[in-house]
Amino acid sequence: MKLNIGCGKKYDPDYCNIDLYEDLVADRLMSAFNLEFDDNTCDEIKAIHIIEHLSFFETIYALSEFFRVLEPNGKLILETPDLEKSCQHYLKANEEQKKEILGWFFGIPHKGLQHKLCFPPFLLIELLENTGFDNIITSSFYNDESIPSVRFKCLKSGNSDIFEVFQVISKLRKELLLSDQIDFTDSFL
Repeated sequence: MKLNIGCGKKYDPDYCNIDLYEDLVADRLMSAFNLEFDDNTCDEIKAIHIIEHLSFFETIYALSEFFRVLEPNGKLILETPDLEKSCQHYLKANEEQKKEILGWFFGIPHKGLQHKLCFPPFLLIELLENTGFDNIITSSFYNDESIPSVRFKCLKSGNSDIFEVFQVISKLRKELLLSDQIDFTDSFL
């Protein structure tokens, strides 16, 4: 099974399309940090321009969920705005262009479309590694809307003893979430 998490209005027939808000094309409605799938059941997850819609701690939980449901050697593909290139564009832009670029940083004021955090690549790589992903490859490009973006491709390698530790941590996070021990509205907690 392949998951397209945060599909929005872009349906991909080769994936199970998941979104929290957009029910017109999604096959299933659910949160990226609370996936309703069993452990080790997906061979690929793509999350295209979704991670910036999550808070820092929601992102940790989403990455943990991605790790949990991916099968060993499963692939994760993330895309997010390239914070550094966006900043460079902003500094060189005229006033009208700056207005548009601000949307790359903050999203738009509509439920689920606001950006909570733009990740510089080094930070997202660190979070991926801390979650258990490896073989991380990044590439920069401009998406269809001419937004400078960065793509992360990585694996849930199942070839090491530490793999089991990451899987246990992911399951523990899931249990904490399901037992209402986590409150994403209060980052101090």
